[in-house]
This record gives sequence, structure tokens and C-alpha cells, in this order.
Amino acid sequence: MTKHNFSATGGISQISSKISLSDPQFRFRVAIVDDDENDKWWIRYTLARLPGIEFVNSYASGEEALNGIPCSGADLVLMDIRLAGMDGIECTRK
Repeated sequence: MTKHNFSATGGISQISSKISLSDPQFRFRVAIVDDDENDKWWIRYTLARLPGIEFVNSYASGEEALNGIPCSGADLVLMDIRLAGMDGIECTRK
């Protein structure tokens, strides 16, 4: 799979001009970092209905995410900013 780099300022229009979620060869692996189990459930529920999206794992803390994400093969990490201990911003920087 080809890796794509997208800037935060480019948003959805930048992504949609480069890839097609309906392409059967397209597979986007997503990890979730959130300490709220209900939020993780809703995110997974939503992702499961999108073509080409594969959920790989979820993490309840920044520390857990730093240990697990490098091995998960995730292409995209959905990170909660407000986490106990190491917050999502600090975790993203590391």
C-alpha cells in the first residue's frame, strides 16, 4: 500500500483528491487512543461502516499508545487530546 502524507490544513479535500475509499485495493488501518470506552465504541461502530477502513487496535492511555502503535501497522491514529497522565498532544509529539 502506498503511504500518503496529509497536512492538517489540507483536510478532507486534500485526502479525497488523492485516494478513493471505494477503491477495493485501498485499505486504511486505524488505531484509536481514548480513555473513554463509550467514545471508543462509537468510533469503532462508525469506522466499521466505512469501506476500506480497518480498525487495528485501541489504547486507553498515551503511554499504552506509545508502546503499541509502532507495532500495530496503523496508517492513522485518532487521538483524544484529554487523557489521564500523558495527554494526547504530548503523546503525538513523542
